[in-house]
Amino acid sequence: MPLPFLEYNTFMAKTREANQRMRAASRARILAAAEVVFARRGFHAARISDIAAEAEMSVGSLYWYFSTKEAVLAEIVRGALNEQTAVLAAAASLPGLPRERVDALVEGSIALLERRRGAQHLLAAMESEPDALRALDLDLAAARREQDAHLERIFAAGLPAGLAPAEMAALYRAVLRGLTLDPAISPSAARAALLRLFGRPPADDNRGKWKRPG
Repeated sequence: MPLPFLEYNTFMAKTREANQRMRAASRARILAAAEVVFARRGFHAARISDIAAEAEMSVGSLYWYFSTKEAVLAEIVRGALNEQTAVLAAAASLPGLPRERVDALVEGSIALLERRRGAQHLLAAMESEPDALRALDLDLAAARREQDAHLERIFAAGLPAGLAPAEMAALYRAVLRGLTLDPAISPSAARAALLRLFGRPPADDNRGKWKRPG
């Protein structure tokens, strides 16, 4: 017996929502698997079949979501950029003293590095390959201009005499990129180093953690 009109519409709406959730979950699984594979094998050596195996799905199923491994990489890098920008924008928009915005910037940056190190590492590594970035159709320069605007707002007050906000923004990005690329530096040591950079020594000084094993 056919469903009444309203019940049918409700059923179809729930079905569409369930399908959307499944597609979103599958995309997230592929992206998470790709981060692992790219970190293990490097982007150039990685294959779509490697990503599919890590995601525990068939290559054919993966192709429903991404046509190439470059498309997967572009999604990861774009997401990493957006996450960075969100952290900077949140810190820049805080009311209160400049030091509170700086604290929020450092904590947000390190929390992102802890939570999404694979994606952030990929983004930092791709900055050394401008041709590859262009092939991904990503306007990194525009994203960096937006990020620098947030950083300059954060550093607009409270800097030592003679140091411009633009200079501190460039320094901050350079230091954070170095921390991202070096897996031997723990997040806690990175947090301590960034706080000291801004003249705010942490209560638990982690300088000893910078010593590399071996």
